[in-house]
Amino acid sequence: MAKFTRRLGRAAQQPDDPYRLSPGGTGGEPSSFAWSFGADAEGGAVIEHEPRGVGIRARFGGSDGRTRTAGVARDLDAALERWWGRGELPAQLLLRDGLLVLEAGQSLNESQRTLLLRSALAYGRGMLTALTHQTDPERTAEVIKEALLDPRPRLAGGSVPVGDVRRLRQEDANGAAWGMRLLQALRMESSLPLEPRRSRAAQFLGQLQAQASPPTREVFASGVVSLAPTGGQLARSKRRGRAQFLSGLFFFLAIGLISAAGLLFWQQGAVGSSEDQIVIPAGTYPISDPSRPGEVRMVQVQSFRLDRTEVTNGAYRACYEAGVCSWPGESSVGGGTNPILEPGKRDFPVAGVSWGAANSYCTWLGQRLPLEEEWEIGAAVAPTSMRRFVYPWGDFFQPRLVQAGVGLAGPGPVGAFSPGGDSRFGAADMAGNVAEWTATLLEPGIFVVRGGSYEDDSLGLRTDSWQAVPAETAAAWLGFRCASTGN
Repeated sequence: MAKFTRRLGRAAQQPDDPYRLSPGGTGGEPSSFAWSFGADAEGGAVIEHEPRGVGIRARFGGSDGRTRTAGVARDLDAALERWWGRGELPAQLLLRDGLLVLEAGQSLNESQRTLLLRSALAYGRGMLTALTHQTDPERTAEVIKEALLDPRPRLAGGSVPVGDVRRLRQEDANGAAWGMRLLQALRMESSLPLEPRRSRAAQFLGQLQAQASPPTREVFASGVVSLAPTGGQLARSKRRGRAQFLSGLFFFLAIGLISAAGLLFWQQGAVGSSEDQIVIPAGTYPISDPSRPGEVRMVQVQSFRLDRTEVTNGAYRACYEAGVCSWPGESSVGGGTNPILEPGKRDFPVAGVSWGAANSYCTWLGQRLPLEEEWEIGAAVAPTSMRRFVYPWGDFFQPRLVQAGVGLAGPGPVGAFSPGGDSRFGAADMAGNVAEWTATLLEPGIFVVRGGSYEDDSLGLRTDSWQAVPAETAAAWLGFRCASTGN
């Protein structure tokens, strides 16, 4: 059966940037980490660090400034598509103009402001300026975490030095809020079996905790201890020996609880979930474009739920015994005992079911098969950054996180690679194990299948990979999961 694999295109080469960094390179910022734009800082000239400079910032004020702001916003939207589709950062000139727009009192949406922060961290320019205009501490912490864990060199859009993060946390007015969430996010990453992120997260977590200044540590302790009934009293009495000891004790106990909650948060999905389904909010999401390989398109969806795992043999057998679902096809077992009869394979994904059989099962539960677009959102998109990933767990293939590869005779138990192999929304086995039916009809009798299976290589396991499969197909590598509309 033919498989059609869409591949992300190569990142386009950016044109020469007319903006040039001031002498000193990426380390040349003043202690505030802010950009101030002097009156002579036009075009490609060197930026002057003058606190009261107006210069090019004035270009974004008044009626003409609103027109220029609209142009910058359009450029940022185009840059967002390149970021979501290729992981390509905007040029530094656009970073500069975006920050000027904000400093001039004009507004940009949250996605645009987040991209400016991500770019400022990658280039080491205007970081505090970008932070000043962020409104969501959780989103800010997620962006900074990803900037810390990126293994690439900084000027290639890679990791930000941990020393910069410490200074930003101290100097930003909202540093306590996003700093606490950053520690929580790093603890979660350090508990997941995904290298090198796990090791890097543990390293940076230790550095941020050990080298924090006393005032910053007090802010963090106060923020965490306030979860307990006596947290405020303990924070206010830190000068007394006994209270200081108890404050530290509650701090570390609270951190342990937050770390455990963070792991549960990852397992259940970044936005919300029940035990069996993840919840994906209504909104506009970036997904792959089948008509333009390597590009992304934006789709708007209603809120929906998606099964956290593929439907299992045990669950499907209940439908069969209720007289609703048909018996799985013999092609699922290669002539041996049908897995649906084996107690040891109750938690394996059901396979050998046609599109009609899969649809009947979901209808029996009052649900449906997911649309192709819904499936990809659940598999590829990170809810905080709204970035699309090549694999459910990230942009690089990790054979240890997926039930697929040479020599595998069949699928394994659902969720066996959780949470490390889960998507950012918390869905398991969105790559490998069994490929999955969707509700998307390509032509009469032909439906889209997504996810790849235990038989596929890394290309077939990408979140943009798909197959066109006849509805009557009942194969050992083919299963499904259900979806439902609403919260």
